[in-house]
Amino acid sequence: MRARDAEEFLKGKAINEDIFTAAAETAVKEAKPQTHNEFKIELVKRALVRALSVVAEKL
Repeated sequence: MRARDAEEFLKGKAINEDIFTAAAETAVKEAKPQTHNEFKIELVKRALVRALSVVAEKL
């Protein structure tokens, strides 16, 4: 699944964890948790922040 809103949000922004966190929030803003799995939305946000951080370190 591609998070185009998050991609647009990141364009031209500084590279830092606060921006990555905001981008992750943007990516999941329309996520609708099901019974007993709302924790997965938080996991996705954390995974996105981590992935963006890893990529940023390589730049």
